[in-house]
Amino acid sequence: MLGLAAFAALGYADTITTYTFTTPGGATDVGGNLAATVAFGIDTTTDALYVSITNDEPDPTSAAQLISGLSFVLSNGGTAGALSNKISSTVGTSTDVTVLNGDMPDPTSSTTTTLPASWQLSYGSGGYFLNDLTGGSPENMIIGPAPYTNANSSINNHQPSLAGTVVFQIDNFTGLNASTTVSSVELAFGTGPDGYSTLCTTDCGGGTLGGEAPEPMTFVLAGAGLLGLGLLKRRRA
Repeated sequence: MLGLAAFAALGYADTITTYTFTTPGGATDVGGNLAATVAFGIDTTTDALYVSITNDEPDPTSAAQLISGLSFVLSNGGTAGALSNKISSTVGTSTDVTVLNGDMPDPTSSTTTTLPASWQLSYGSGGYFLNDLTGGSPENMIIGPAPYTNANSSINNHQPSLAGTVVFQIDNFTGLNASTTVSSVELAFGTGPDGYSTLCTTDCGGGTLGGEAPEPMTFVLAGAGLLGLGLLKRRRA
């Protein structure tokens, strides 16, 4: 299971409740096919929420296939509070996050444990938005696996990219408990962004998770304080 594998190295495998969501088969964007997996780890012993994001679409053609955001709803516990103080300054688990920089198909590769400043967390309309489109030319979007033989200039124009599984840690998330559930999970792709609902595939709580996702752009609008109205007019990659 991706969720437990991603979170086991954190040392909380026995105490984390994991929910896993995937994009439905046949999801597409203007740039091509989309495939991604999102796993949520809820650790009530440390009041931490872990969000693991993997872009599963290999050899992308366009920046429109890169992951740029995620919206979700927590039920039965979990308070918004001062979110700017909650998202950890580090990313990754047992291995550092891979950073790809330079023109495709042969970008240079490095690793980091530092959270890119462009990824921020906001709250509004009852849900959360983990968002990379927070000003300037979008970068640090999450890309699928190599090779990159089909990549066009739009990907080069928005480098660097994060590759592999990226785990975000949200600390001091008071109110989390054994009954807390995750629902209405929607991934955003590209610089638009376009939103796509996901399906709960693991630990779905007897169908209590993975309900109808919010309409596209709901959480983008809710996070307008971070994004700015100009972002909504940004030309899609």
